[in-house]
Amino acid sequence: MFGKKIRTRSAENVVQELIYLKNKYGLKSVTFESDNFLQDREWLINFIDCLKKIKIKD
Repeated sequence: MFGKKIRTRSAENVVQELIYLKNKYGLKSVTFESDNFLQDREWLINFIDCLKKIKIKD
């Protein structure tokens, strides 16, 4: 907001947090509301690959 640098967390870190939230609170869905979510194609592909690896089940 006040600079040009965007700080991002690793895709693996975000997926680990999703796993934590599912296990602790029973997370069923998640919504990402960020203008920058699709900005880094390499990060997004890595994120999707990480999600595929963990195979979250209901």
